[in-house]
Amino acid sequence: MEYTESQTFANNTVALGASDIIGWNAKNLAKLNDCNPAINWQVKVKENTNSAGDAEFTATVLNQATCLALAPNFEKIGK
Repeated sequence: MEYTESQTFANNTVALGASDIIGWNAKNLAKLNDCNPAINWQVKVKENTNSAGDAEFTATVLNQATCLALAPNFEKIGK
């Protein structure tokens, strides 16, 4: 697996707004069952407007058809 952040962070922090930003992506480097090598998992972060100072996470399996079975609870992160 290869993990990448889509942004650079000053002192490991970022100001969150109402729009999602990509926190990180995960790419499998080899084929895993039917899940082809690609960026297949992603976490987005934004401000939780219902709770001051909190973050809202959205974890997504980008290729639902072939990769969801590898981590079926991944999309429950942050819920």
